[in-house]
Amino acid sequence: RNMSSAGPEGRKKMRECDGLIDSLVYYIQGTIADHEPNDKATENCVCILHNLSYQLEIELPESYAQSIYMQRRNISSNDKTPGCFGTRSRKVKEKQQDTPLPEEKSNPRGVESLWHSTLIRIYLSLIAKSTRNYTQEASLGALQNLTAGSGPMPFAVARTVVQKANGLPSIRTMLHVSHPTVKKTAVSLLRNLSRNTSLQTDIGEQRL
Repeated sequence: RNMSSAGPEGRKKMRECDGLIDSLVYYIQGTIADHEPNDKATENCVCILHNLSYQLEIELPESYAQSIYMQRRNISSNDKTPGCFGTRSRKVKEKQQDTPLPEEKSNPRGVESLWHSTLIRIYLSLIAKSTRNYTQEASLGALQNLTAGSGPMPFAVARTVVQKANGLPSIRTMLHVSHPTVKKTAVSLLRNLSRNTSLQTDIGEQRL
């Protein structure tokens, strides 16, 4: 847990560690299935995954980055807007935000799991079911990390949270807890989600 917060090189080494991320996800899946979301080891696992998701978009290995951002580069080259400062139109900006991730793998391995919908749903399940503040904060924080930035990954994760996994009710509940750090992280996550213009109607309907 401490090693995963040691900086970019430490995160890189741990993401590349064969079987580590898969084992963490597998353990958490087991405790959720056994209705034990307050397990201390689960908290540790989620905190590690939270740390490994930090700045994931800009720290991705080149092989993943090329695949994920190919569509976005194509949009950028085809929709240039003239002007002294190269300002893009709102239409182009929204098109970039809605660029989807490549089709998800049915059995993700290693770093691929960090942005996969399976893990996103695990975080939302822990937010809803765990009463441990650190587990709640780490789950919210991981989603906050994954939805930060302006690339296709953050916006695809945001769509999964809001539209595919129906995560807003659980996040909304965290706005009313007494723990200030949990509440603050929930607010930051909602701020990230709301940057996606295609989700603003869904978020508004929740009456947060």
